[in-house]
Amino acid sequence: MLFKILRREFFQMLRDPRRILFLFGVSIIYLIFFELLYLPNTVKKIPLVIYDAENTKLSREIVTDFLDSDSFKIVSQTNSEESMMNYLHNKEALAAIEIPANFSRQIYLEGSASVLCIIDGTNIITTNVISSSTQEILNAVSEKFAARRLSLMLGVNENSALQKISPVTTNLRVLGNPIQGYLLFFPIGLALAAFQQGLLFAVGASVIHEHAEKREFQTWQLLIGKIIFYWISAFISFAITISAVEISLDLPTRVHISTFLILGGTYAFSIIAFGIFLSSFFNQEVDFIRAVLIYPVPAFIFSGYAFPTEAMTSSMQLISKIFPLTWLANATRDLLLIGHTAHFEKNIFAMLIIGTIFLSLTFLAGKFTKKISCKIASARD
Repeated sequence: MLFKILRREFFQMLRDPRRILFLFGVSIIYLIFFELLYLPNTVKKIPLVIYDAENTKLSREIVTDFLDSDSFKIVSQTNSEESMMNYLHNKEALAAIEIPANFSRQIYLEGSASVLCIIDGTNIITTNVISSSTQEILNAVSEKFAARRLSLMLGVNENSALQKISPVTTNLRVLGNPIQGYLLFFPIGLALAAFQQGLLFAVGASVIHEHAEKREFQTWQLLIGKIIFYWISAFISFAITISAVEISLDLPTRVHISTFLILGGTYAFSIIAFGIFLSSFFNQEVDFIRAVLIYPVPAFIFSGYAFPTEAMTSSMQLISKIFPLTWLANATRDLLLIGHTAHFEKNIFAMLIIGTIFLSLTFLAGKFTKKISCKIASARD
């Protein structure tokens, strides 16, 4: 009996190629597309305008340091503050540096001076890059100026003076993403989100299709058959997606594929259960698709993949635990990039609970709708 149901589901899928695309194609398409989008990997060449009101040797050294930085592309060196602000207003530049007219005088007489950095803060990514890169450049300039003054006072070379000014240096080690690039960050999460959505579409199409089919089997038999068939299909699809991620991003194999499959298998179970539950409320596939299209954005946001759950409020953290993607996305990224993930067993257990809850709700919803239908029929009689 089970074999007949699985065979029936297989041929139904062949008659509806969209399900094949949903299950096996969407995550790969997303992966390729967003890899091409994030191929530059880091944000560079941010348009910058500079207004050097002093134009002395010291101020020109600062301008040169900004010219040498990969983070910025100097679009203009203006002669007025008004012109500088026009570049920002017209979006020809996303940042501006203004060196005041009394900059050198303040350095020599007062010991310090300020450089104004104005940032277009409408994009938080470029804002963070501009802020950190500008601070890094100006800190280096400040240390260089201080070392020069100290070398003149003590009669030592600038390198020795610089070591006295900045005796502590930083050795930065970033695990998993050494260059802090976007290519190893966003495409993985977006491919997993696409895998989720494709699985939901395929399961929903299969369940709603039953309304037009002759009933050869009992409802519970079909339910078990669909769960097993789409779980096997999702299992294969997830393995293909993970392999594609490792190959396309040139990632070393840090953990055995079985670890990914355990994680992906339990995730597939929770999503299939959710898809069956949701599709049981619809008679038309188009209505189901409209409902499902609401799901991916909150699921991705609450997953903590882009905005960490640790930074969410306690109530939002509680909501995030409802979404299966929360228990998959970060764990998969950890396994791919650093070879281990914290709370692996907890993630598995959580997704199993979510899937079981949705299957139970499907059963209860079926009994409820059946009871209502009986009442309506008896009322008509």
